[in-house]
Amino acid sequence: MERTDSKLLLSPAPHISSGETIPRIMYTVLAAMAPAALASIYFFRFRAALLIVACSVTALVTEYVFQKIRRKPITIWDGSALVTGVLLAFNLPPSLPVWMAVAGTVFAIAIGKQIFGGLGHNPFNPALVGRVFLLAAFPMAMTAWTTPIDGLSTATPLAALKVDVAASSTVDSYSSGTMDAATSGTVDSYSSGTMDVATSGTVDSYSSGTMDVATSGTVDSYSSGTMDVATSGTVDGVSSGSAVTASSSTPIRDELSLWDMFIGRMPGSLGETSALAILLGGLFLIYKGYIDWRIPVGYLGTVIVFALVFGQDPLFHLLTGGLMLGAFFMATDMVTTPLTTKGRWIFAIGGGVILMVIRLWGGYPEGVSYSILLMNGFTPLINRFTRPKFFGEVKARA
Repeated sequence: MERTDSKLLLSPAPHISSGETIPRIMYTVLAAMAPAALASIYFFRFRAALLIVACSVTALVTEYVFQKIRRKPITIWDGSALVTGVLLAFNLPPSLPVWMAVAGTVFAIAIGKQIFGGLGHNPFNPALVGRVFLLAAFPMAMTAWTTPIDGLSTATPLAALKVDVAASSTVDSYSSGTMDAATSGTVDSYSSGTMDVATSGTVDSYSSGTMDVATSGTVDSYSSGTMDVATSGTVDGVSSGSAVTASSSTPIRDELSLWDMFIGRMPGSLGETSALAILLGGLFLIYKGYIDWRIPVGYLGTVIVFALVFGQDPLFHLLTGGLMLGAFFMATDMVTTPLTTKGRWIFAIGGGVILMVIRLWGGYPEGVSYSILLMNGFTPLINRFTRPKFFGEVKARA
């Protein structure tokens, strides 16, 4: 009988078999995401369920097609594709067209996972690869937020964080929907739109929309929508929709209580609004031993310290945006995170620093996806410099 030898690369002993299987781990992760999925359906209704189902089915079909093309065993029922599909859906705004969600899921599975060889070989989190692709391809649709329950368009709390409150000033906008209130009685319109000026003020409109300016004030909008300013103040809408403020002393982020942020009654992506639901699932995974507690603790802890050092509200940063979702379900990906304890601390702290730099000084209000993907890229280097030394290992003499 002919013998075929194969090279096996093993880490130093001892080797312990956990008895876990890929399907068991993946379906446990899906169970842990169930509270967040139910919360998103409660807050965003049918649109949330539609996007979750669309992304899940697309992930399974894409994985099947690529495994057929590559003549690999079909493993669509191991749960890994479903995890990617659901996680990507959690990163999408409820108003996103279904075809865009499908395109993002195909990109996540095909480019983020299968092109590298499938499960266990991808250097980056596939769901985040799909999200970043959608942000680059469809930035307006990916930043169009709606409020829970009633479905009104609005800005997210993190978008409001970038507001500079002023009594009255001229406002610059980087895309459609710019309104400048500065001088008396001048209205410049560059496209269709309705502008009502009750008192002195200049209104420049670069795109369609309705803008009511009761008194002089500042309105910053990065996309088209409806903005009502009752008194002087700044309303910063990074996405399409309606941003309403009563006075300069009550910006959007102050209208939400910490309890609203904690349970998820605020604008945002499907799975990132309810910190409570995400926390329940994350603690369950830590209890099961499927994720290392050091990564979420290091990630969240760095955000808290960074916020305190720079005079920010740490609870606001913890409860808004995709931080909780990223800390428990994406930064803890077994494939794309470091192997060693020291390496995981480095990974988590580095991700937290990058996130806060983007939030406070970057062009985007949120940076969870970019912080995790950047640290995914550093994972091989972190593994190299934090790997344990072999017992009895000596350096080769020159």
